[in-house]
Amino acid sequence: ILFDPYLRSIIQSREDDVKVRDIIRTIQEQQFDIVTKPERESFVLQGCAGSGKTMILLHRLSYLMYNNESLHPGDVLVITPSESFNGFIDELSQMLELEKVRTTTLRYYYFRALSGEGIDLRSRLTDAREPEEYLAYVYSARFPRDVSARIHKLYEELFALFTAPECRAVSEAILAMCRERQAQFVRIRNGSVRVRRAVLGELKESKEGGFYFTKPFRTLMSAFTQAEDFLRFVLEEHERTPDYFFRQFSEFYRSAHLIAAGGEKVFRGAQEDLASLVVTVDKEIADLMRYKQKRGTEEVLTYADRIARREQLKAEAERTRALIGEMEEGLSLFSDFFAVIRLTRNCVELGKCRGGADVARWLYRETVRPAKTKHGMKGVYPSDGYAMCYCLTEAGRELKPRYGLVFVDEGQDISEGEYALLHRIHSDAAFNVFGDLKQNITPWRGVRDWAKVGGNLYTLNQNYRNTNEIVAFVSRVLDADMRPIGLEGAEVAHIKPRQVSAFFREKQGLQAVIAKEEYLPLFDKRGYKVLTGDAQLSRSKINVMSVFASKGLEFSAVAVYDKGMTENEKYIAYTRALRELAIVEDD
Repeated sequence: ILFDPYLRSIIQSREDDVKVRDIIRTIQEQQFDIVTKPERESFVLQGCAGSGKTMILLHRLSYLMYNNESLHPGDVLVITPSESFNGFIDELSQMLELEKVRTTTLRYYYFRALSGEGIDLRSRLTDAREPEEYLAYVYSARFPRDVSARIHKLYEELFALFTAPECRAVSEAILAMCRERQAQFVRIRNGSVRVRRAVLGELKESKEGGFYFTKPFRTLMSAFTQAEDFLRFVLEEHERTPDYFFRQFSEFYRSAHLIAAGGEKVFRGAQEDLASLVVTVDKEIADLMRYKQKRGTEEVLTYADRIARREQLKAEAERTRALIGEMEEGLSLFSDFFAVIRLTRNCVELGKCRGGADVARWLYRETVRPAKTKHGMKGVYPSDGYAMCYCLTEAGRELKPRYGLVFVDEGQDISEGEYALLHRIHSDAAFNVFGDLKQNITPWRGVRDWAKVGGNLYTLNQNYRNTNEIVAFVSRVLDADMRPIGLEGAEVAHIKPRQVSAFFREKQGLQAVIAKEEYLPLFDKRGYKVLTGDAQLSRSKINVMSVFASKGLEFSAVAVYDKGMTENEKYIAYTRALRELAIVEDD
């Protein structure tokens, strides 16, 4: 036992204080060393239960922001295990002036990143439980591999429609045709007002703002421009990310559909309008030719100059009509080309997308949904946030916001795939991860080796939370590597379920019953509060919670119904008690 009378007296005096307190920096040299590590150092702090990991995290953040005025709250992301935990540390965060720093659970971080892409998952969450078999797959190393393989297969198949040896020549011919149409359209735009109006219609202001032409010719030309841009990107530029290609393809598909389905009609309509213009001009010329005057012995036309201008207009209309006839030629090749593209289901589905959010949903359907369907899952589940974020990132989309510093508490509960995802999103960030491998209790999620996370590894095994008796009990029963600080307390009690209320009677401070989730209903009675979801801790009732919900929290007195718990679950549950611990045993 490490014995320091001053530290021991302070901790003893605060044991029943429900407020989260700061650590005593003048005494805890190891903790202070972690707090003052260089700002850009990435590291993992492996600390036993009660070693002050969360307090070190908060003090380090306060230290960094105090010593670097250019470091702003918006530069920092703090990932915590639960919303109740955020409420638990809120008072200390305010005291350290960290209230503007964003603290969030990883689940809601994913939802927030997706909301920036126009995707709302949070409001659509189902209450149904996710099958553990599915969770084991999603958080395994296999899921990222499967997603990567599927995305790149989709990309390669679609890209090959334009660049494969048997397709490239046709694609290049279509690109040349689009470029030629743009050059021809420039001649039409540079024509006289009446010819332009016959082809394009009138320019009017829309109710939504902006302007539009009353005839579809310009819209068709915009479609050719979009098709040209896409084909030039595919055939002549360097390859970019699959996500960029997918989004550009969805735009191309709509434009190509417009050209193939309506191009001939638009071109012929323009030719008919020009023919009508010629008829109108002929009538105007005939009418003007009726006006004559005598000049000497000769009779001359009164409006000869107007007639001449109309003759020029008529000739221009005929030339433009012939030009549009040329523009119509070659549409059959484009239509045949588009017909081949439409034979591919993925092309049709991607072509229905209207923007980045729709492309993201399409990727999700192609990569994640098959696995969910296999397990009979319908609707939106918490794991969908991670799954969709991974799909988008793997496809090359840059999710935002991005942070320069990422702090992770209870870091042992995050899978290797999630760490890889966070590092890809925040590629320039320093990562500070705080956790305890012995507190990993999810067989389908979490990290088993800190080397997989990266960064320097530091270790703390001094317990500043629990009494000597609790530390000795945990060390003996669970073979845990913990050293107590020297706080004396009551021996660990062993009680029956009917004695739980009596155990808590007259006790001060926060109190809790911790049990496996399936046994929580046993303690759903008067004077107790069963915590579900993101419920906040009660200071007046006995809190009843699962082992996972208790992570990172501490209570003056704890009763643990450890039936069915693994050693790691017992380790977490037992070490939530600051002063008094009771093990609830069946009769």
